[in-house]
Amino acid sequence: MPPKQNNSLPLKVKPKGYLCKPTLLLGLPSGGEWANYLSHILIHDIMYSTTSSFMGEYIITNRQDQLDYLLTHDGHKLLDITKQFGGSVIASDDQIIKQQTFEVNTKRLSELKDGIYQAVIVDDTYFREPQITKFVMDQYAKGSSIIVMAMEGIFDLSVLRRNFNVDWNLCAYTTRSIELTDSGSSIIGRDAFPYEDRYVKANFVTGEGQLFTEHLHPEDYEDEEDYPNGPPPPEPGSPIVTVTRGDKSVSYFGFVNPSDVSYGAILLKLCYATESVDLVNSTTNNNNDEVLPLQVVRVIAQPYGWKEVDHNKNSKMISFKKESTRINVYYTTGTVGTCLNHPKSGKTQLFRRDVTINTLNDILLNPRVHTGGGYYKRKNITQKWKLEGKNVFLSDSARRWQYVAQTTGLMGIDSKDMKLVQDIVTTWDSLYWDDGDQPDLQRTNFSCGSRGGLLKMMYKVANTNSTCGCTVQCWSHNSDQLYAGESMPYNHKCDNLASFLQSHSSDVMMIKVMLNSLSKDVRIELMQWFMGRECVGMHLADEQGEVILTKWSLCVHYAHIDYGEIMYPKKSGLCSCCGILTSKKKAEERDYW
Repeated sequence: MPPKQNNSLPLKVKPKGYLCKPTLLLGLPSGGEWANYLSHILIHDIMYSTTSSFMGEYIITNRQDQLDYLLTHDGHKLLDITKQFGGSVIASDDQIIKQQTFEVNTKRLSELKDGIYQAVIVDDTYFREPQITKFVMDQYAKGSSIIVMAMEGIFDLSVLRRNFNVDWNLCAYTTRSIELTDSGSSIIGRDAFPYEDRYVKANFVTGEGQLFTEHLHPEDYEDEEDYPNGPPPPEPGSPIVTVTRGDKSVSYFGFVNPSDVSYGAILLKLCYATESVDLVNSTTNNNNDEVLPLQVVRVIAQPYGWKEVDHNKNSKMISFKKESTRINVYYTTGTVGTCLNHPKSGKTQLFRRDVTINTLNDILLNPRVHTGGGYYKRKNITQKWKLEGKNVFLSDSARRWQYVAQTTGLMGIDSKDMKLVQDIVTTWDSLYWDDGDQPDLQRTNFSCGSRGGLLKMMYKVANTNSTCGCTVQCWSHNSDQLYAGESMPYNHKCDNLASFLQSHSSDVMMIKVMLNSLSKDVRIELMQWFMGRECVGMHLADEQGEVILTKWSLCVHYAHIDYGEIMYPKKSGLCSCCGILTSKKKAEERDYW
């Protein structure tokens, strides 16, 4: 007997009024053991099928509480609840086959024939029985999806080929590593198969609709003598094949060990192969890095009229728009940004972190829903962002870095690093421009003196052992040239430098102290941003000419771009990466990545 399957992948609470047709479980083993494997379907149908009275009659009335309650139960208890309140229609093997004569129980099939089912899941052995074959095909003709499970591993798939007009052939019964195909990603997805690859035992089938393919590990084929042409092509076959036809589908399910994959999660997806099913992975027992699963986010946005307008795979952000409101969901960090553009009030923005699927559902229903955060507003690019209802202001650079921190996880929003970064960028900008000035590098206070004074200080911080531990250089990705010593930007003598330092040497020293107080990765990311902002296309590099990076560099870069594209009016002339006035040509030159 295979071990009890992990039963903790939770389902999403569906919108009010959602109902579905029940699933018919036909000829599967009776008892709680197999009910454990199919718990996702049982729970889904208990809560939402037209044959269940659970939602209206159970003592717990809150939907989330109901779902949480059901998730605590094993298969035996779920069967008891199904028997009491309805849900999935169950005709187990001992019901459809007479145990004494081993004949098909035609009376039981007759009782089931008038039902309307979302899907019929049937044992491959019993599907070969003529009366059961006819019953299943009648349901298929009425619109039910069909899933044939390899319970006994019948190698002859001619019955499936003949009845469903498919080209499936069993090619192997073996173990191998598998990964999702493009079709598999669309139908099953990472929420039901949360692995880059998985070593499984299964019946492998060739033909149309393969949802998996063999995963080849490159390190296994590094020997050039044995593999002069590189890795061989994947072995043919998939444990699951699915063909969709209109609003229904037919699938063959060939996994044979319930401890390899989540039967219930995958089978529920197959029941709704022609549409998305809202499954969410438990963040504590899977390898998926999506806090808010992408496909789930897409599904719950649609009923509220949100239109997907962008999906940035680099920054892991998906954006939706409705009227003048835009919502940006960073699905790997659980941060959600809401941006409202009012013709008189201007841009209004709010970021929420640690958002759950249920909270996201509330936000999509009402973008201004109170979740403990506050909106920041500003009418034009010369203003600071003001926290709604409070006398709290943030410079655009400080608000930008708050956004980067929340969306990438570089630093906590309430951390010491975040406070230091906000103080650094606010002080730095105040040395360049007075309140109300446009952020124009051609019109900074003290001209090149202020820029030289701050960059010279930053170069010294970069050279310290706690930062780079070497004599840094500057590399231009536009000219592919390295600059060192006095040839580095603003590292030359300047008549305005003395005047600037005479007035602001204490401010420069304060910024230096704060830079040195930052965590190393945050310090490097901030200095690289300043470098790129001050000098188009420039990056700090080490003695070998390699750009100095951290593990955060790519996602931080794209978060900066996202911030600008979301928060700045199209005609503002502001660079998306850094928020200063720039030409379109210079903006393009800044984008190294």
